[in-house]
Amino acid sequence: MDHLSVTEDLRLRILGELRPKRAPSLFGLSIPRVVSAAACLLLLTAAAVGVMHTRLIAPPSTVSSAVGNPVSPTVNTASAEELAALVGFAVTEPEIPFAAEKTEYTAFGKDLAQIEWFGEDESACFRKARGSLDPSGDFSTYESVTEITANGVCVMLKGDSSGYLLAVWEGSDFSYSLRLSHARSEQEWLSLLENCDIS
Repeated sequence: MDHLSVTEDLRLRILGELRPKRAPSLFGLSIPRVVSAAACLLLLTAAAVGVMHTRLIAPPSTVSSAVGNPVSPTVNTASAEELAALVGFAVTEPEIPFAAEKTEYTAFGKDLAQIEWFGEDESACFRKARGSLDPSGDFSTYESVTEITANGVCVMLKGDSSGYLLAVWEGSDFSYSLRLSHARSEQEWLSLLENCDIS
């Protein structure tokens, strides 16, 4: 038996047995890879649903938008007088340059009073806070910043080429801000602030 003779069919069958077996495939991918990818996708979907569910059921009382003190309780009131009673200091409503359809009064703890006005296509937000820090909550970088004097008080105006959107000033023991949704000129701001009790 020095020499064996193998037919072509036998040779192909022997070589076929020697080749490594491939795992069954689905769309050209091996079944284990498809199962692994499906498991990962399922885990990601479950995590996303869990996060969204948690956000949707979080009680609104746990979220506060108070500037500088995120744990301050926020309380909405019906008038500036009620707002003043809650925060413990006088809150005088400034004039606004449009007709308001809705007004909201909000106390952020005992340190910050906020009044918001909403018109047909404009809005405004006034804030008065204890201390000398900017109460606006607006930390944007403005291309145009200037100072004016209204009723003997130095007021910083911030805006852009279309006009000024934000006024910030200090009085004794309190700081103030008034933000408008539509820009106004320096002269319009001066007229607006001179008709207000801004001290």
